Amino acid sequence: MRNWKMIVGSAVLASVVALTGCQPTGTTSLAPTENTTLAPAFDPENAKEFGIRGAHVGEGIKEVMDALKPEKYEFMDMISRESLTVEQLAKGEGNITTGILFADQAQVLVTVQKGVVTSIMVGGIPQEQSDKFKTNRGLSMYDSIDKVKQSYGEVAGDKELTYKGSKYQVTFSLNNGKVIGYRFDMMAQNS
Repeated sequence: MRNWKMIVGSAVLASVVALTGCQPTGTTSLAPTENTTLAPAFDPENAKEFGIRGAHVGEGIKEVMDALKPEKYEFMDMISRESLTVEQLAKGEGNITTGILFADQAQVLVTVQKGVVTSIMVGGIPQEQSDKFKTNRGLSMYDSIDKVKQSYGEVAGDKELTYKGSKYQVTFSLNNGKVIGYRFDMMAQNS
């Protein structure tokens, strides 16, 4: 009877270990956010890797606004200094336009050129709001440097970690081993 209990107990334990993926205590597997379809490993050539909340650089301004759902926003052309609407930006108006979006008690900065979002910057997020500003790969603000490397791969740096593809890059700003900001950019293309 004792051997039977031991066999059943071992089988249950083996099942639990198999179902939890054999992760060490205190770790969680990062999963892409619900608005994206990303491969398990970081792909530096996939534009969808470079953004938050399902929005990403290289996408049209209207799609980014739909994904981020800001309560307030303002866009200003950096050359003419005139204010522009989302509709004007979507039509390609403006030179290089910067926008401040207020979403969930935080600011998100975006840069738009010819109707396309070329930069998304996030920082200064209140800790209680950090999960609302996950990267499309599932990384939250204030996550550890280890979680960045688990999700995006190994790279050197202690104040910043930068991951680049041929068209896009993301830079994670760090303080005391934790993420305090991220910036997603389209890199200038030589024509």
